[in-house]
Amino acid sequence: MSAIIQPRYGEDRHAIGRLVFGRAKALGLSRTDLVRKLGYRDLANGHRALTELLVRGLMLPLIAHNLAAALEVQQHQIDLIIGPTEPRPRSVWPNVAAPPIVFREDEIILRSMTVENGPYRLRTYESFVDADLTCTERITKILTSQFIDYLNGYFIGWRLLQRVETRPARSRGGGYYKIVHYVLSLETDADAATVASHLSKTNYPFDFRYQRIPWNAGETRAMLADRR
Repeated sequence: MSAIIQPRYGEDRHAIGRLVFGRAKALGLSRTDLVRKLGYRDLANGHRALTELLVRGLMLPLIAHNLAAALEVQQHQIDLIIGPTEPRPRSVWPNVAAPPIVFREDEIILRSMTVENGPYRLRTYESFVDADLTCTERITKILTSQFIDYLNGYFIGWRLLQRVETRPARSRGGGYYKIVHYVLSLETDADAATVASHLSKTNYPFDFRYQRIPWNAGETRAMLADRR
């Protein structure tokens, strides 16, 4: 028979942790028993998720869904503990996926990248939101002064936008990830076609996420073809 769960250092400092230990002891549950009751088939992932809940107060969606049943308590008892009397632990993933972004013909996708989620990536994950980067300090680092001079010389009103899509992950534990698009927005479809043609003939060292990434002409043509 497995040993009944006992708090390790710092695991019972949150009220939610104290509830977990109190109920688990009353039910005679070991850590592994509790992980299984929380719905985890992969026990290693389940133990990590349980530790994040106890130590940091981070509640993953699978735990949020199953915790009340696992501890054999009413959901409102958990809600009371993580409500006004204690800051509600933030879920590692959002609970709603936004509809897909529909890009216009006067927009060029310069770069798309995936941002994964997880207990140790939460701050980075949450930092990616919709934003207009045109007048920020980052604009020159991202687009280079040469490309900005080209845009300013021929295209009035251009903008660089950071557009973010949230998508459900296909892993067992559920959750979400983000697709971050860096989008050049111009005034007309013709302007976008002109800039795309210019980019396909040049090699600007764009700096997305502070990594030097040259413009890929083949990528440009593929993106434009997909949008037709």
